[in-house]
Amino acid sequence: MSYLDFKQIQKELKRIQTDISSLRELLNRVDLSHFGKGGSRLSNAFTDYATLIDLYRAKEKEHDEAKEG
Repeated sequence: MSYLDFKQIQKELKRIQTDISSLRELLNRVDLSHFGKGGSRLSNAFTDYATLIDLYRAKEKEHDEAKEG
């Protein structure tokens, strides 16, 4: 993967992270119990995705620190 590909992926991921954050804020204001299992699954999916984003950010930080050090 080239450096430009990596930068494009980072840019797109940041856009997706913003969209997901906005959706999570909205979901926090909505009572998902009305949707039964579907609402629970949706909430879990966003939580899982947020965890993946956090893991990616940690790896990205490690990568940046390794480049500097």
